[in-house]
Amino acid sequence: MSAVTSESTERQRMSRLLIVEDDEPLLRILTAIMQDEGYEVVGCTTANDALERVRAEDFAVAVVDLHLPDRSGTQLLEELRALSGRLHAIIYTGYGSFDSAKEALNIGAFAYVEKGGDPRELVGHVGRAFRAHLDRYTEDLEATVAERTSALQAANEALRESEERYRTLAESAQDLIYVIDADMRVEYVNTCAAAFLRGKPKEIAGKPLKELFPPAHFEHMEPVLRSVFETGEPSSTERKFTVKGRDLWLSAKLVPLPDSKGQVQSVLGISRDVTEAKQAEEALRQSELELSVIYDNAPIVMLLVDSERRVRRMNAPAVAMARRPEKEAIGLRGGEALRCIHARDDPKGCGFGPACEACGVRNSVLEGIHP
Repeated sequence: MSAVTSESTERQRMSRLLIVEDDEPLLRILTAIMQDEGYEVVGCTTANDALERVRAEDFAVAVVDLHLPDRSGTQLLEELRALSGRLHAIIYTGYGSFDSAKEALNIGAFAYVEKGGDPRELVGHVGRAFRAHLDRYTEDLEATVAERTSALQAANEALRESEERYRTLAESAQDLIYVIDADMRVEYVNTCAAAFLRGKPKEIAGKPLKELFPPAHFEHMEPVLRSVFETGEPSSTERKFTVKGRDLWLSAKLVPLPDSKGQVQSVLGISRDVTEAKQAEEALRQSELELSVIYDNAPIVMLLVDSERRVRRMNAPAVAMARRPEKEAIGLRGGEALRCIHARDDPKGCGFGPACEACGVRNSVLEGIHP
């Protein structure tokens, strides 16, 4: 049940009075008196009727006749309290005795009033019962508020600590970490990102991206960011930047940050300087290209073989010597690829025959594999 619904129900209960009296004329009199006092009164002539009303409606106070046609008032009191623990019941009887009063109070009756006396006595007890109900409700409400306040404070503290931990991680990271809003403005940058932009985090926060990057870079960044906002899907990019005449390669991971309704409000970006890796890749590619040129144009027979001495590549002189296309030689042992006359001297193939120990090609390959 929501807090608003609970409060509304409690306001209704505060003024609702149940009177259980089998004497109908007396019931009408009591109803009129209590209505004059401002209470909303529901009258019943039997215990069963009273129980049905309590199951269906909320009451703060009940006035119960001690003697009812279908059960005693004390029995009804026990059942009423089982249904509604907050209900304050007053026993009202014309057959008062010490024992009956003691029994009623022992099972939780708020008061015990004899009929025939001044009606103001009953009115007074009803008023005190309503005040007691209000006091108890106030105490319960204050306890609930205190409990929820404590829980909220604990949650806020946990959230603060969590944010502080993540902020510490972000600030100590060597990656560029930043948050961009839907207007293409910077919400947050860590120290590393601020240093990349030649500024301090507080100076950069709030600035439009187009003021921080050259037009060509911003024109590339904006559609990628817009796509994350529109689709809600992460994106990965890799791009070269020129900073003060120096080329830098940055890889970027862009992650949407949705609100409670699932709408993307910001985008978290994590960028890493991969310039050294790119330079290493380029150096390797250039080295491989140079080696390939040397390999293909060397005036001697050259074979590239694996650990099983099977051909993986042949240069032009080797192809000419083998008198077969390179693709036919791939997978063959060296002697087989070069059509050695001793390649089939042994069932195991090239390299195992009697003449193989003196083979220069075989021995060169073995020295390369096992130097």
